[in-house]
Amino acid sequence: MGDNNSESLPKVEKLPRPSNYESLIEAASKFSDLPSKSKSVFLNECPFSFATPFNDSGLYLNLSTLQGYGKSYVDLDHERTGNVMYVQSQKVIEQKLVEIPETEVLGPFDQYFVKKAEDGREIRYKPQQKVHGTNTLVMYPNLEEGIRFALSSEGSIESDYDLPDNMIKALKNLYTRIEQENNLREMQRLQIQKQLEQQRANAGQYTKKMEPVSRFAKDLVQLDNGVKISSEKSTWVCAESGLTENLWLNLSTGYIGSGRPQWDGSGGTGAALRHYEETGRKYPLCVKLGTITKAPNGMPIAEVYSYDSTEDCMVTDPYIEQHLDHFGLKLEDLQKTEKTLEEKEGALIDKYIYTEILMDGDSSGEIEPFYDAGKIGLANMGNTCYQNSVLQMLMSLPDFQRRYYYGNSDEVRKQRNQRFLTASTEPQSNVTMQLIKLAAAMSDPEAVGVKYDSSKVSSKEGPDKVETDENGLKVIGHNTRVAVAPRMLRVAACSLHYEYMGNEQQDCVEYFRFMLNKLIEIDGMREDSPAFQFGYVTEERLECKQSNQVKYKYAPNSVLQVSVPLHKATNLKEVNAFKQRDKSKDDPKNPPKAVLPSVPFEDCLSHSIGISKNAEQTINDYLSPVTGTRGIAVQTVGMATFPKYLCVQMKRFLIDEKTYQPVKTVCEVEVPRILDLESYRAKGPQGHEIIMQEPEEDDSKSLSPAKTAIVEQLMMMGFPEEECKEAAFACNNADAALTWMLDPSSRIPPEENPASNAQKAVDAIRDLNNGKSKYRLRGFISHLGHQINAGHYVCHIFDDTTKQWTLFNDTKVSISKNPPIKHGYAYFYERME
Repeated sequence: MGDNNSESLPKVEKLPRPSNYESLIEAASKFSDLPSKSKSVFLNECPFSFATPFNDSGLYLNLSTLQGYGKSYVDLDHERTGNVMYVQSQKVIEQKLVEIPETEVLGPFDQYFVKKAEDGREIRYKPQQKVHGTNTLVMYPNLEEGIRFALSSEGSIESDYDLPDNMIKALKNLYTRIEQENNLREMQRLQIQKQLEQQRANAGQYTKKMEPVSRFAKDLVQLDNGVKISSEKSTWVCAESGLTENLWLNLSTGYIGSGRPQWDGSGGTGAALRHYEETGRKYPLCVKLGTITKAPNGMPIAEVYSYDSTEDCMVTDPYIEQHLDHFGLKLEDLQKTEKTLEEKEGALIDKYIYTEILMDGDSSGEIEPFYDAGKIGLANMGNTCYQNSVLQMLMSLPDFQRRYYYGNSDEVRKQRNQRFLTASTEPQSNVTMQLIKLAAAMSDPEAVGVKYDSSKVSSKEGPDKVETDENGLKVIGHNTRVAVAPRMLRVAACSLHYEYMGNEQQDCVEYFRFMLNKLIEIDGMREDSPAFQFGYVTEERLECKQSNQVKYKYAPNSVLQVSVPLHKATNLKEVNAFKQRDKSKDDPKNPPKAVLPSVPFEDCLSHSIGISKNAEQTINDYLSPVTGTRGIAVQTVGMATFPKYLCVQMKRFLIDEKTYQPVKTVCEVEVPRILDLESYRAKGPQGHEIIMQEPEEDDSKSLSPAKTAIVEQLMMMGFPEEECKEAAFACNNADAALTWMLDPSSRIPPEENPASNAQKAVDAIRDLNNGKSKYRLRGFISHLGHQINAGHYVCHIFDDTTKQWTLFNDTKVSISKNPPIKHGYAYFYERME
């Protein structure tokens, strides 16, 4: 029941006549009808546990509320509603292998295996799943016996024993409603996917670093020598040696030659370079065949090299498409097949960062897995690692644990069950209830039924076997992982926000802000609201150099964004030596360890906040309300209050000035475990200052001359006028407005403020959430990958009890002996009282 792919088990054995048959039939005959059609059927997961129909005991659907419960929570539901009629829904997955037709073409990620037949033929097989289900009408409190029924192919209800007509009618209606709701959910899923695809198409995904434009590109000489080249890779060979790899096409002559030889003799014979020299050094531009393709935004991509002594480096050829066309090569017919030098270098750095973050810096070592109360993994539901990391981090903080009954004491269990008992009529849609449910699974797995011995957890993953207890906690791969999937929480919190409901990766800090706003919306700006404990007040001081007057603005915030000044790296000499090394001498079997810029955290802070000269931002086009003319103003931002919990975002994603796309800054920052921000405390108005008196703002938001200039500059870049106006209103200069347009993580959205009235939020934070400036690190979230909407997120959390760091990588939980603090993206601190 409840799955378009499910079907009744063939010839299910008839159940014995239930011992309470007479009373069951009597109760069924008195059953009036299902609730109105405005009530949805919830039969995928229990609202108080993670039980599903695939558990051994299945789910028990309350026919009065149409909500399904795990067996452990039927008593509580009966106490809540008084209902006695339930449908027990059980499902099993049948796994089998099916033969793949010889004509079927498989994709690169399709799973299959090959087996030889008796006649010697190789036959391909792929796994196939079928879902079978059984449904049984039961009457509380006897949940062990009932009358099994099913919907026949003719649309009638067939059952082991006769049922009253009114119950048959109700069960038929139930099947119909479940099918209709499944179809509606599928339509909603497709709509979300469509919106995400449109968002991705509009944003463009190309973030490749641009090389300098070759001075030969515009007026490149191309010989009319009749050379035409096929787009088929199999026809490409070096004219000198016959090699078929590492081939370079001279864009002037059409000559194909191999690249320069590498230290181990691979790579080529240097034929392309010799051809350049033998033709009088007149034709310097060559493109590497196999690197030519087109980015999602339509931009041609290719690795082009200039042999001319004034360039002698990788270059950009803006006319590459027409230069290729001269030799009969069409861009749409070419597909990238080889890694560029930049990609090889990037792979070296990626491997280093991967080893640092996921392997404790030791690529040869094994990570020690560990599962216990407080060490439960979260399943990835389709690129939801960013959500999992944020939820793990929040649930590790004491105030969140108190709010959502995190723990395994008898008192906590009693309080939790009382909250379940008094929950709203639809607890599956209640964010607070779903957070309590998640906290219970994460902190008290035994109370909700999971049984495992953490001492037997092996670091080697077993087969893909999934054992699930009656409350839905999964033990995956022979006890190697213990995890839950917070699907209901995701729907309850994010149903109106398609970006968090789809399978696209999102920025974890944006999701963190979203969740804080959602929780403050529920709990209000109160001292006992854990999300409110992240709120702090920033003080913006602006000094007009024309009038020497100053003005102060105060705003609520929840994330301290810190920039990374790469020019302040303490190891620039070593970094440059690594970049400029002779890469042809790298041993592919033992590649060198990547050297990344190491930037002191204090320099990051001083360039982002504070009242020092280093933190000043100069505004050149500031329109002074005092003089009425444009001139220079200087702006600094300090912290007017210090919250109980502080999130520090390391701004590793910046806007590339050439591609106008967010790119990741790959570096290391030695972030301290103990952080004192007293030197960044805002001073407030000083006695000697002249405070600027400004006219009241016009609610119509009419554009000032300075703002109009910003809009005009943005529109010249091709942005829509309304979005340009929105950016101009949000920022003080064109550079900031461009960043606001291109990098969503740089924005402070309206919903981030704890209230629509910013001043009300400022006052509440000052009154309820202000203390000392010294913090200790509780945990951090790291990002692996190059793009803000791609890659993978994990989090490391410090356990005060064991004094150990734990790595949470979706379902994988392990002890981290060497946490990669210097690679973090978002850091979470707790104030030291």
